[in-house]
Amino acid sequence: TDGVTEAQNTEDEFYEEVRLISKIQSHVGSSAHNIQKSVALDILDFVGEAPQFDDMTIIIVKKL
Repeated sequence: TDGVTEAQNTEDEFYEEVRLISKIQSHVGSSAHNIQKSVALDILDFVGEAPQFDDMTIIIVKKL
């Protein structure tokens, strides 16, 4: 990821790596696309109306 863990909400809290790892682990059996979608939606929910100052990139790769 790039910029994801630096995403901030309206209370100036960061999304943080712990939250990202937890979100990914909760969807470990899902497709890479569904994991990416779940993470992206969680970030949007977390930041709410807070303006972001960095772009965000999410790449999910699953080993078969």
